[in-house]
Amino acid sequence: MGYAKESLKALWLGLLEIADKDNDQRIELQEWLTLMRRTLEMRQSPSGWFEKYGEYMFKLFDVSADNVLDISEYVDGMNAYGLSTREATEAFKKIAV
Repeated sequence: MGYAKESLKALWLGLLEIADKDNDQRIELQEWLTLMRRTLEMRQSPSGWFEKYGEYMFKLFDVSADNVLDISEYVDGMNAYGLSTREATEAFKKIAV
């Protein structure tokens, strides 16, 4: 199994464990929103699934695999999620250190 498939499987199982309150193997909108609120409240120590998700998304965007997310990688990644090049460029400039 490849890295992406393993990561997504672990992410899904972790999400189900903490968010699927009615144990139907699905995460409904209300369950998702509750999870996001709890995660924001615990910003100092995010749960393991959140860290794994962040790592997965970083690696997905970092196509050069140099552990540095440059503007072109960020813009390309955000374009895939529907943001325009202009919006993604502006967002990158706001978060780039």
